[in-house]
Amino acid sequence: MNYQQALDYIHSTARFGDKPGLERVRALLEQMGNPQKKLKFVHVAGTNGKGSVCAMIESVLRCAGYKTGLYISPFVYNYRERMQVNREMISEEDLTGLITEAAKIRGDARKFEIETACALKYFADQNCDIVVLEVGMGGRLDATNVIDAPNAQHTLGVEVAVITSISFDHMQYLGDTIEKITREKRGIIKPGCTVVEASMLPPADGVLSFGLHGSQFIYKGEEFAISLIGAHQIGNAVVALEAVRALGVPDEIIREGLRMAKWAGRLEIVRNKPLCILDGAHNIDAVAKLCDTIDSLLHDKRLITVMAMGKDKPFDQCAPMLAQRSHRFIKTDFPGVSEAVQQALSLAGPDDVVLACGSLHILSDAKRIMTNE
Repeated sequence: MNYQQALDYIHSTARFGDKPGLERVRALLEQMGNPQKKLKFVHVAGTNGKGSVCAMIESVLRCAGYKTGLYISPFVYNYRERMQVNREMISEEDLTGLITEAAKIRGDARKFEIETACALKYFADQNCDIVVLEVGMGGRLDATNVIDAPNAQHTLGVEVAVITSISFDHMQYLGDTIEKITREKRGIIKPGCTVVEASMLPPADGVLSFGLHGSQFIYKGEEFAISLIGAHQIGNAVVALEAVRALGVPDEIIREGLRMAKWAGRLEIVRNKPLCILDGAHNIDAVAKLCDTIDSLLHDKRLITVMAMGKDKPFDQCAPMLAQRSHRFIKTDFPGVSEAVQQALSLAGPDDVVLACGSLHILSDAKRIMTNE
């Protein structure tokens, strides 16, 4: 396979199996030498905030001198974002080799299972000290949940299990109540690992500053700063902070790592005149948090919004929340994102705000138009 053939292969593979379970991915990993047994993990599940929390944890651990692996889903701009070492994307050559290897022995493994096995093999081959592993969906039966409980020396296995905020999403798979969804998410918790759960943590003591360049806040008497935008990111930072404290990272390094953390597609500013913002909010809770940020930071601006969401997402509930805050609201489908963003830009003056939001899949096209790339 060449790189394009490898991508075509992975995207043509069925995403889910007929029967949920970990048997397929375990069988594939066995054939690949069980790389997951050679690694140490921070495992992150939840509905919203997983990606941002993973980014902050990884940034802190890298600042602390660890060689980090980062596994995320989905990607925003480039498929290779899925697997990163020290925040560098996997090379086309390495990814092609891993997918080619997995394809020869895949059995009946599905898309996300193949991707997860490839990522774990890559991190083991790269001798990562610790891997920040984002759950794809749910937790209990997610392919990432093949990793082990910590060993007696706490040198391998999942060291910290993190549960971010939980709300309604993927209900056809995870259940129709918060209790059922929570049970699935908490399925990543294993004997002997530390658990950091957003719902169990105290809020920040106070917010010192809050704006389009990030926030400063006090938590348990200590001052921290983040560059990620939005009040909800303070809550995410608290979760990340407790996770790395559990690994023994001192506060002075945590401060540096939190301040340096970046994350694409979450209230990401890509242009200044007009102010152009991308956000991958695609469920009710995430859109509500986006609306809170608009109310707090952009209430005095004329807002032109472009929104597209998958058919399985609650567009009819989310759209009115943003439409009532927008001077113009443009609904579009995935093939029409570029045209919709061009229309929004033509309507915007230099002091206005253009927001493209919804499914993460739209953000690449939106960014290309906004930045003239």
